[in-house]
Amino acid sequence: PGFDREEPEMVAAIDRILATAKAAGLRAGIHCGGPEYAAAALGRGFDLVTVSNDVRLLAAAAGASVARTRVLAGREGRAAGLASY
Repeated sequence: PGFDREEPEMVAAIDRILATAKAAGLRAGIHCGGPEYAAAALGRGFDLVTVSNDVRLLAAAAGASVARTRVLAGREGRAAGLASY
C-alpha cells in the first residue's frame, strides 16, 4: 500500500500492468500521491492519473483558507484550532 512507489519490484509490476492494459487495447490509470509522480506516470503512458485523494486535497484547501483568514484578520501568529482563533 502507498502512493508513488519507486521500489524496483513495484515499478516492474506497474510496468507489467501498463503493458498488459495497452496490449489489450484498454486505457490504464494509476492513483498518484502528487503532481510529480502523476506527470511521470503520464509520461510512461498512463491515460488517467489522480493527483492526490479527496481527504488530502480538502485538508490542504481548508488549511490554506484558515491561514489566509488569519493573515487578513492580522492573527497569523495564532496557533491552530478554533479555541485559539
